[in-house]
Amino acid sequence: MPRWRPLIHCRDIARAFVAFAKAPRAAVHNMAVNVGANKGELPVRDVGNQVERLVPRAKINYTGRGPARIRATTA
Repeated sequence: MPRWRPLIHCRDIARAFVAFAKAPRAAVHNMAVNVGANKGELPVRDVGNQVERLVPRAKINYTGRGPARIRATTA
């Protein structure tokens, strides 16, 4: 079964930080929150394939035992 991971754009993370910084302390103090949506989830292999396509020196090694290993060659 493929592993799925949520992805979020850095601008969305920045907007979340700004929103929390502007919020009343009592409303957000000691809260754990998730930022993002399930629609941004992709199979890990799809993300790795895209990395290999965009970063020619990257090689993804899928072990099937946890996180994929990403290595960039120096040649």
